[in-house]
Amino acid sequence: MTANEIDPAASVWDRRHRTILDDGDPDRSSQWLTPFLPLLTTHRCRDVLDLGCGTGYDALALARHGFVVQGIDCSEIAIGEAQRLADAQGLAVGFRLGDIGR
Repeated sequence: MTANEIDPAASVWDRRHRTILDDGDPDRSSQWLTPFLPLLTTHRCRDVLDLGCGTGYDALALARHGFVVQGIDCSEIAIGEAQRLADAQGLAVGFRLGDIGR
């Protein structure tokens, strides 16, 4: 199944991710993750579902902190990059194509 079969707007996200992979991905900063790490630790969370994971930087950072992470995004480009990064870093993060709105 392709991203466009899952979500017709996926092509918009594919174009965005193609552009940011060429120009530099602002999500590499993990700015969204930092405020949540203390909460996850305090509440002894182990498993994390990253909805709209994009290129996976937060999911990968969580995996490096010892969390079991699954990431879902509607962009084939983003999921491909996320999986490539996980493989390159030897991290076991489950990435899959999907529409979080359905």
